[in-house]
Amino acid sequence: MMKNLIIKPVIHILVLLIPAFCFAAGTAQAKLVSDVYPLLSDRFLKSAELVEAESGMLLKTGTGISISLQDFETSINQYDPKLQGQIKENLIFLLDQDIITRILLQEAQKSGIQDKNAEPGDQISDYLASRVKDVTVTAKDAQTFYDESKEMMGGAPFDQVQENIKSFLLERKKQEAVQGYIKDLGDSHRLQINRKWLEAQYSIMRNNPVDKARTSGKPTMIEFGATGCVPCDMMQPILNSLRKMGVPSPSEKKD
Repeated sequence: MMKNLIIKPVIHILVLLIPAFCFAAGTAQAKLVSDVYPLLSDRFLKSAELVEAESGMLLKTGTGISISLQDFETSINQYDPKLQGQIKENLIFLLDQDIITRILLQEAQKSGIQDKNAEPGDQISDYLASRVKDVTVTAKDAQTFYDESKEMMGGAPFDQVQENIKSFLLERKKQEAVQGYIKDLGDSHRLQINRKWLEAQYSIMRNNPVDKARTSGKPTMIEFGATGCVPCDMMQPILNSLRKMGVPSPSEKKD
């Protein structure tokens, strides 16, 4: 009897401790970019782990790639000064493309593509082409596309457009295969990104007329134009009339 009295409280304590332990273990897990910044959930950086980075570190991978803040600043300065203002408002997306390029180049070199005379872009293109060389399109695929898109064919019979359809579908399937491959690379390379840097850049990214309009809850007109664009200039009287009617217009983009 005494033994049962001792065992039952112990079991109750264990039942209480196990969920608490599991919760503590869960909260100790590092947060990913997609957990904290939902708007970046479709970017390559979505699977990066947010970390308190060592001094000067911007991003690194578990496969030996490292990008310092200084390296990244140097790459920004290589752009046309006229574009740098716009680029600095979108550094997250620039970093996204930078790390994709570095990882693909690393993968290309691991696969044996190491032509010292070839540009990095050419090495990457050759590598990706080798990954999708076995992608094929059948006559049945072409027929299905034709049947679903007859209005686009201008009345042409299937035999006349079959090869064109197959070429189109083949290119599309290759692009989809490449996109799927790149999408999974972030997980396998175990990215870590400077938490404070991303937090600051995310605020800058969100501080733009389009996002402000999207979250305002009001119908908003956003004009995109260019200096010297005749149709854009022709639209000005109409846009001015809308402004007088009180339609919000947070952005007039002129380049």
